[in-house]
Amino acid sequence: MQKYVLAIAETPGDQIVLVEKNRPKWQAGLYNFVGGKVEEGETALMAMQREFMEETGVLFSDWTEIGTMARDGGFHIDVFYACDPSFACATTFDEPIFVASYEAFAYEFSQGKCVSGLMWLYHMAKDPDKKKFHVSYE
Repeated sequence: MQKYVLAIAETPGDQIVLVEKNRPKWQAGLYNFVGGKVEEGETALMAMQREFMEETGVLFSDWTEIGTMARDGGFHIDVFYACDPSFACATTFDEPIFVASYEAFAYEFSQGKCVSGLMWLYHMAKDPDKKKFHVSYE
């Protein structure tokens, strides 16, 4: 089973870090949160730190795991959240990084320009109770 990580990262002013995806093919041209594959020997947290650094140029270590999504025999995604004023992100890879206001994010989502489920994930991250969630796909 392939393991992945996904970062819901924002500043205290609700500026959300997004990446415009080139791959995989089904995500090409859509916005997603920063993330990627967990490499052999890595914990999910180590992979989150590495992926965020690779894609944004920001080394950040204070991630909170807020939930998981999985499909039996298919994939497992650990979802992390962080809010920090130091997220001065830049594109460091071949997929552009954007730091967008919540309003811009909501607009792009409403126009079908984001991977499905991002708005739900964002609101799960903002839940003041911060209860971990688990979503299982059949």
